[in-house]
Order: sequence, then C-alpha cells, then structure tokens
Amino acid sequence: MWMCCRGMAAYCSPWRMPGTVGCRCLPLTPKRRQMGSIARNRRRRRFVLACLASTAVLLAACGNGLPVPETSSSVPAPCGVSGTEHAALPRVAELMDPEQAARVQATAAMLSDLPPPMDLAALMAATDPGLEDVPATLPDPLPTWTEGDETLFQVPHAETGEVRPVTAELVHASDLSYVWLEAGQPQRNRVRRLAARFDNELMIPLQEIFGMPPDDGFDRDPRVHILFAELEGPVAGFFSSRESISRVAVPESNEKEMLFIHANTLDDPDWAAQVVAHEYVHLVQWSNSPGEQEFIDEGLAELPPALGMFGEDYPGSLVRWSRNPRISLTSWSMDESDSELHYGAALGYAAWLTDTFGVDAARELLTHPDPGAVGVNGFLRDRGCRLSFDDTYADFSLAAFLGRPHLYGSGGPLGIRSLVEAQDPVWAQARTARRLRPHWPVRDALRPHATRYLEVAGDDLGTPETIVFQGAPQVAVLPGLDPAQPVLWSGRWGDRHASLTMDLDLTPLTPGSSVVLESRLWWVIEEGWDYAYVMVSRDGEEWSLLQSDFTTDTNPAGNNLGHGLTGDSGGWQAVDWDLGPWSGELVQLRISMVTDSADTQPGLVIGGLEVAETDWRLDPAVSRLAARLDGWLHVQEPLAVTWLVQSVVVDPVAGTVRSVHRAVADADGVLELEPAAWPDPNEKLFLLVSPLVPQVTIPIDYTMELRQR
Repeated sequence: MWMCCRGMAAYCSPWRMPGTVGCRCLPLTPKRRQMGSIARNRRRRRFVLACLASTAVLLAACGNGLPVPETSSSVPAPCGVSGTEHAALPRVAELMDPEQAARVQATAAMLSDLPPPMDLAALMAATDPGLEDVPATLPDPLPTWTEGDETLFQVPHAETGEVRPVTAELVHASDLSYVWLEAGQPQRNRVRRLAARFDNELMIPLQEIFGMPPDDGFDRDPRVHILFAELEGPVAGFFSSRESISRVAVPESNEKEMLFIHANTLDDPDWAAQVVAHEYVHLVQWSNSPGEQEFIDEGLAELPPALGMFGEDYPGSLVRWSRNPRISLTSWSMDESDSELHYGAALGYAAWLTDTFGVDAARELLTHPDPGAVGVNGFLRDRGCRLSFDDTYADFSLAAFLGRPHLYGSGGPLGIRSLVEAQDPVWAQARTARRLRPHWPVRDALRPHATRYLEVAGDDLGTPETIVFQGAPQVAVLPGLDPAQPVLWSGRWGDRHASLTMDLDLTPLTPGSSVVLESRLWWVIEEGWDYAYVMVSRDGEEWSLLQSDFTTDTNPAGNNLGHGLTGDSGGWQAVDWDLGPWSGELVQLRISMVTDSADTQPGLVIGGLEVAETDWRLDPAVSRLAARLDGWLHVQEPLAVTWLVQSVVVDPVAGTVRSVHRAVADADGVLELEPAAWPDPNEKLFLLVSPLVPQVTIPIDYTMELRQR
C-alpha cells in the first residue's frame, strides 16, 4: 500500500499505483470544497525552503561535551559552501571507542551490498517463455506530433490501478514538452499558459538544478509528455515508470516519458505548476538513477518550491515535523497519519543538504548511482568530506530543533532560517518535548534515524544527580527475530531486484523422482505490491517460478510475475518447493526479492535451505557460502546500534542557547551525562535522542532517568 503524497490522515486514504512514484495531494481550499470527493479527501500542502543553516561537523572535531565555540572557521569548498560558517561539533565516529567503532563498521560492511535496479521488462521476459523480445526503446517509425492531434492514453486509477482509456488533444508542443488535455475539459487556455510558463520559466532552473532525462529514453525523444486529465482517486499528479516500458511487456503502457496531472489543479495555476515540477523531478530521478530511496527521492522533488521557484511560501510540513521528529527519516511508515511528517522530514533534509553543500548537491545526489544513505556517503566521499550520513543526520536533526538562527559570540548561525517568517524555535514552543523528572524514568522506542525530544527543567535537578541513558545495543532485521541468529537478508530497497543464486546438482537422482527444496523463511513484504520468488533454470537465462502453499498468483497491481510470496508470514515458516521436474539435472536455484519504488518493507529472511535427497544445504551460519549474492546480505552477527544523544541548554526567558553537546552511548548502549551539561535553575536542558543503524525499520527500545549519584 502507498499513500498518495503521504498527506494528512484526515484527508488521505490508502492508495497505490503500479510503478508510480511521487504523487501529490489535491489542494483543499475554499474553491476546492465544491469540487467533489477527491478535493475533500486531500488538503493542500505547500512548502518552501527553510534556508537551512548547518550545524555541520565539517571542521576538525572538538572534544566531547564542549560547548559551542565562540568562533568558527569557514568550511572549504567543495566539502561545504565556501564562506558558510559552521559550529564545530564532533563527528559521530569520533565519539566511539575503538571496539565500538569496529562493531559499527562491521554492521555497515554487512549491509553495504546493493542489488541492481529492478528491470521489470527483463524479469518478465526471463520468467515468461511465451513473451517475445521486449524492445528497450520505441521502434521506428517514431510518432510525430503537432498541436491539434488527438491520441488515446491509458490512465490508471489511483487506488485500484485499473486503467481507463482517455482521448486527449495536444494543446502545446515545443522543443521541451508536449502538453495534452483530456477531451471535454474546458481549461484549454489555462493549460496553454501553464505550458508556456513551464517552458519559459520553470524548465531552465529545473534542468540547471536537477538535470534532464537522457535523450535516449524509451521514446527516444528528450521532450516530456504532460497529460492533464480527470484522474480517478485521491491524487493530484504522478509519474509512472511503467509508461517507459514496451507494450510487449506491459500492454497498458503509454510508451512515453510522461507525467499525469489532475485537471482540477488548473484552478490554481501556481499549485498546478508545483505539481508538474514535483513530478518532473521524479522523472529526472528515475531516468538517471532508478531505485532511489523515498527520503531522497521525495525530498528532492519537494525542493522546487523550496528554492523559490513559486515565490515565498510557508514550510508547514517541515515545521510540523521539527516539532515531532519521532518519525523516521529513512524508513517511511505504512500509517497514512504519518505522511505529512515524512514529507516534512524529507524536504528538510534535502533543503539542509543544499544549504550546506550548495544547490549542486541536488543534482549530485539525484544522479548518484547508489540510493539513500549509501548514496549520501558516496556523495560526501566524492567531495572529499570526512563525514558520514550519520553525521549529516546528527547535524540536520539539531538544526531542525534549534529553529531560527542563534548566534554564539562571533560564530556562525546554527539552526533553520525561514525565508518567510522567523518561527519560534522548537525549544520555545509548548508540548514539543517529554518532561524527564526525578523518579519518573522515560521508557520509549524509536525507529532508526528518528529523534525524541526530552526536557529537563533546571529547577527539577537536585545535587548530586546524573542522567543515565540505556538503549538496546543491538537489533535484528525483523521484529521478533533473534539478533544473534545468522541469516541471509534480502535487504530493504525500493525499485530493486536482489537475487541469491546457487548451483544445484540433482544428477545423482533418477529423472522424474521426487525431490523437495526445504526452506526456513520469514518475510514481511508489502502485500500485493512487492514479491519474493523461488525459481529454477537450466541455462541461467529462462527461469521457472516455483509454487508453494504460501505463494500467490493473484496480481492486484500488475507486479506479480506469476507465483510469489507477499504480505507478512507471521514468523518463521517451513516452506517446501517441488523440484521433481528437474531431478537428474544440473540446475541453478535462485531466490529473488523484487520491489517497486515505494513503501518498501523489511523483506525476506532465509534461515536455511536444504535438499534432503542430495544432502545439499545452505546454512547462513557458515562464513563462506556457495552462492552468488547479488544484493543479498549475509548477516552473521547482531547489528550494532549507535545511540546519539545531543543536549541543548537554553534560557527560555532570555531566548538564548547557552551550549550544545553531542555524545553517543557506549557499545553496551549506556551513557551518563556529566554535570557540565546540566542547566542552571532558570534554564532548561533538552535532550535529542536518536538511534542510528542502516536499513533497519523496527523500533528500538531505550530508557532515560534522573538518578542519584
């Protein structure tokens, strides 16, 4: 399931479309309230860049627990923006002892292998022997279009994925775009004005910042097709990568690099232009580097209004997220009530990156071949920065908390600056932090790369007291799984195909005899959208999908190749697969995890494979496996959790921040805050708690308490 634009709970309903990314919600303005159910179910969300000033740790690290220095140096290009001042705080890795750093590095190494992007056409051709060759590009003769032409489009329903035929007229053709309007829609003049604005005002900055689709795309035409039509379901617009696949593989494909935009958006030209810009960035992203993770993909797509392309506006979702950052930046929830917060986090992080490293960072990230945090690490490495994704998250989360700039002596700004109006910082607003009191410990759980605000009033502190933190030091890849159990894990990636391939010698068996592959599997897969497959091949080119009591051939979204595992297994399952048709042969066995572009769940875990008739087995406890792991992860030890605790001492009366500190818990998840971090009686101490671990999505437990020393 996917939520359209991941909007507010009261206005958005669950929906998903095969192969789509980057939908937006229809505005809910007074004009919209008479427009029907779609408008009523969606509320307008408008964002702008909160011209973010970094708390970057881009300088040589200072000691743990030191206050922010009164002076700071400019960050040299290309690591950061030349002339931008940053406060010097230690890098996350510098706060660890060698043993802890080694554990964290081992976890990162175990989770570092990336599967290739998902090639749906190639997968369909490999698993369907009756499918003819699928063209990689549109064959000759290429269509030519002139204004006034009409053609038929297949337009998917936003909630069911079912398509309906729509006849549309080409109302604008240029060197940059073809703009179509559904027949019978009355907004012809508005479409033409918007198309001219797109070509003359928006396309140049969009291409300068984000780049453009390659000329050799599927339709072999650098121009983008934009269809304005009555879209069914709660959606203002979307980009679907399936439109760039031949009809040989996907019969409902429109065989164009194109955007779908709801005709109702034309009632507000600025809103319509924002939706077009958002979806255009998704098109450029997918064309240059498919398989990006949502927090990068959606964050970059939200940047155009944030960079001032549509005038000044208010970063509502960003501010609301900063007040409640318990939502994970890297792991998007299936709960539609979290949608706006996810968008706020993604926008804030993208804006923080471009403010810190320059607008060029948007294109560098968009075109980087690696997704998500791995791509950010590569981006930093390419720039010669001694930083990690975790360092950027530490800085970003602190900047979001501090709000508008706060100057420390002659040092630089530390916080988020709004282009429109200076907001009160988060720490000055009510109900943004949980109170930590003597004798009342806080027990909570957070997903990785989420943050919890805790508040300690200076007059609550006696003497002597200390603040003791205890977080779970390790975590498993699935909830309920023993972290110490070695497993093979498909990983959690969007729009990717992870494959585990093994040679299986069944020649000792008599042809036609019974032979069974026994497997121990645990899966949490987005039901109806993502699938895991077990398949067999004689030549490594054509593959036969195997069935079991747990596979399904239902195909609600068009993503199921035939027989796949999907949904939640509810724990370990013993799954048997019939290999009888291949007894007496030498074959290849493959287990694949295939995901589309959004709402990726934890995936598939293998506890073991065995063919009892041949004594063949695959045991994840063995350090060296007789298998080819193309994106699969061999998790042989518990995943180490880094607990980041940042503290901020403020004077709420004077409206000033006295000090900022950064620390991490030790390898056992324990941290004691020293008295130097305590507030005076008239001050407040805020604690920002964040667990850091790659790829994992499950909540991780921690406690914090005030304790007598």
